[in-house]
Amino acid sequence: MIEERLIEKYFKNNELNMRKLVDNYYNYIGTIIKNFQNISVEDEEEIISDVFFIIWNNKEKLDRKLEFSPYIAGITKKVIYKKYNKNRVSKLIYENFEDDIT
Repeated sequence: MIEERLIEKYFKNNELNMRKLVDNYYNYIGTIIKNFQNISVEDEEEIISDVFFIIWNNKEKLDRKLEFSPYIAGITKKVIYKKYNKNRVSKLIYENFEDDIT
């Protein structure tokens, strides 16, 4: 039922029901993360927390007539890319610095 997946179903008295959102989408986010290789359990938990934090911080900007699934999938992928690109850049900087020292 598409109506049950609409963002507006997660609002009550104009407040986002995070408990319901977490209950319904925690495993969905975990599945998206598992499609990426080499993500530790700790990183998975951090990514899931970051996704829900981003949603909470942007709740006023949500288009309530849309489905939550694609929105959450997009945020999850962006968080993963941001986290791993930052780690990759840090590793490259460290490796270059290490080469300079030797």
